[in-house]
Amino acid sequence: MKSISEKDCLAWLDSHGLPTRQYATPNHLFSDIPFKHIGAARFTLPKDSGQKVALARGIFFQLKLESTVLVWLRNWAVWPSSGHVPLVRRLRQAMGCDKPLEAEPGHLFDPTETDDALSLLIASLEFSWDCFIADASQKLMCFASHDEFLIIMSTSEPFLSQVGSVLESAKWCQRLPK
Repeated sequence: MKSISEKDCLAWLDSHGLPTRQYATPNHLFSDIPFKHIGAARFTLPKDSGQKVALARGIFFQLKLESTVLVWLRNWAVWPSSGHVPLVRRLRQAMGCDKPLEAEPGHLFDPTETDDALSLLIASLEFSWDCFIADASQKLMCFASHDEFLIIMSTSEPFLSQVGSVLESAKWCQRLPK
């Protein structure tokens, strides 16, 4: 795992086909999700911890981590009572990162590090933090919001439909209107 700054997250996304030069700041990027040129579907996030873990596993199962993936954490202070930054700090240290989360909230994982990437997503879901995930191919991107919704995005409409069907079949993710 390699941790990176917000500026580096934008540069990584841009270098992998998601144009970010139009965004003056990461806040502008996040306010534009879902991106207009990429198919998207919105879902509720489950309340149950076990279902959140299953959702995270399902996302990474669909992703199949064939390329580098970015896991970008944000807004960890929106609901201070629901999170525990020291836990994520220790998790990042175990992954070899000694930089503060504030300085390097982005995390690049190669295909051999699926469990580590999954662990950060699970922590984000449990703590109601914003988390943006993108693979290098843009086959799957997702944004989990502290406002308890999930946006799945893909450059492949058939793949987006397949992932949406999997989420709906779980019965604890309801599709939301666009």
